[in-house]
Amino acid sequence: MIKRRKPCPRRESLQLPSDIVFKIALFIRDASSFFAFLEALGPLDAFQPFLLLRHTRPRDTLWPILQLNANDDAIHLDGVAAIARYYSRVAAIDMYDLGWLSHAMHPMADIHWRGLPTTIPRGYPSLDVWFHEWAKLRLTHVDVSHRCLDQRLLQALPQLCPHLVSLTLSHAQCSVYLEGLLAFVSTSSLTALALDSIQTGRNSTPVFTPVMVDHIVHWLQAQPVTAFRFGGGHWAVNATPSKLFDAVFGCKTIEILALVNCVLPSPLMPPGLTLTMRDLVLIGCDVTETHTLELAAALVASNVHTLRVRQLDARGAKNILRTLPSTNVLHFELSDCGITDSVVADVRVSLAASRRLQSITLEDNWLTNKGAASLARAVKALSTLETINLKGNKIQTEGAKHILRHCPSACERINLSHNVIVNATELHAIATAKGVILSV
Repeated sequence: MIKRRKPCPRRESLQLPSDIVFKIALFIRDASSFFAFLEALGPLDAFQPFLLLRHTRPRDTLWPILQLNANDDAIHLDGVAAIARYYSRVAAIDMYDLGWLSHAMHPMADIHWRGLPTTIPRGYPSLDVWFHEWAKLRLTHVDVSHRCLDQRLLQALPQLCPHLVSLTLSHAQCSVYLEGLLAFVSTSSLTALALDSIQTGRNSTPVFTPVMVDHIVHWLQAQPVTAFRFGGGHWAVNATPSKLFDAVFGCKTIEILALVNCVLPSPLMPPGLTLTMRDLVLIGCDVTETHTLELAAALVASNVHTLRVRQLDARGAKNILRTLPSTNVLHFELSDCGITDSVVADVRVSLAASRRLQSITLEDNWLTNKGAASLARAVKALSTLETINLKGNKIQTEGAKHILRHCPSACERINLSHNVIVNATELHAIATAKGVILSV
């Protein structure tokens, strides 16, 4: 007698509870995969608001961080309120309805805040009241770049501790409160600070006094600082900039260091130092040849994987290019550095030996067809090179052909925009044949 198979249980009985499903979804880190996962599960009532909102908002504003801004009216916020409790992180960009945030979001959600009101937000009798309520939120990241800072912010910041870990003040206007802000920083729980290009008046930049330097040094030595962006001011006559830079380069926890329009001391760092940060950025600093020699020596066998330098002279650029093979740099930039064809020819051997490089950026330099040909010969053996960016040079069609024809097989993107290329039809054909995304 032939046994009959028992009928399979209904599919519905095999479905996981929605809360378990969402816990799984929480581990998905990109919006496309997240929504594909929810769609594949079929109709689940708990997640219908997500699937409805994807038609009215860009998906990347819904996951993995909920992004809210000033354009979100009451109708949009009503739809978002149904899913707000699921988020552990939310970005509020010029979104000043604090009542909605405090009621809709999970109380333990981290809020990344950007902006400050310039007028009294609707529903509040004064800016004082608004700041009082603002300081009650669980703000972990505050970005007030390009805003005018006043006493109300200074009074509110200490109330954000210990949750506040990141403060960005880039290009902010701060006439008389900078020393007070740095006093707050020195005793705060911040692990990331951007303090560059601050304006203290019309066309004026701050003067860093010994007290300000001491505040920053104390913070660097007291906290496990992971990111520091600094620059755009002057040193008081009695200040000791080397004290600050010794603390910066002596901080072993820093992963990202950016120095912008800095007046650098000499020497820049202690002798024999090996850099420990992952990303190093130098933009518009008064870098001398001595500085570049120090930097080149400190890069050897260092932890630096991303090196971005802008507005350096050609001699300094050569010093850094020559040391590349002895470094662990993966992503390399020398932009607006006056690099000419002869510079590339001089360092071609060093470039060819930089076998770890994954991207190279030489924007806004003076390379012509000759320099492009030299560069093409240098990089053709770099099996890991994925991106070449030569935007804003003087390269014509023939030079672009050299780059395209000799780029390594791993290359995925080449940027040749803002050069002197008249007809790009043939270039696009070569790029398509090689599987390269070309920007011209």
